[in-house]
Amino acid sequence: MSKENKNMSKKEEELREKYKPLVNLILNEPLVEQKPTLEATSFTALESNPEGSIYYGTGLTTPRAIGVGLPFDVLGMVLVAERIKRTLGLKEIYHHIADTHAKTNEWIDPQEVDRRAKITEETLMKVASNLRLSGFNVTLSSEFDGSLEYEELIRHFKSKSQEHEYVIREM
Repeated sequence: MSKENKNMSKKEEELREKYKPLVNLILNEPLVEQKPTLEATSFTALESNPEGSIYYGTGLTTPRAIGVGLPFDVLGMVLVAERIKRTLGLKEIYHHIADTHAKTNEWIDPQEVDRRAKITEETLMKVASNLRLSGFNVTLSSEFDGSLEYEELIRHFKSKSQEHEYVIREM
């Protein structure tokens, strides 16, 4: 093994040890999708960008109906995200509400989706305020899904998948 590989292995070991609490949280928190989260987590990137951010989202519908309220697991994700943010010393949390995703369902009432999205956004901001969370942001997909970059991503995933548009937008 070359000296460079030994140094890289030592560095990787040090990073793994440093971020062990994060990995344990990911592996033991049922609200976190373990495999994609671990695959997307780069300890080297965390080291080089200590003021990074957390991005996650929530939907407004089940496959057959509009959600009846702010689910407990969504509130739990707020707390999990805050814990990760504090553990890693990150700067911001971005909670995405998938309002236009919901509107891809043929049976949906678009006005009801808009109403529910507004209620969800207001509730999340109230929770963040009550918990005195700093750097907590809520973004609706309708605020960015008209961008050229997002439209290009949608076209890319549509060309690769036969899934319903909701799932493509999740990708």
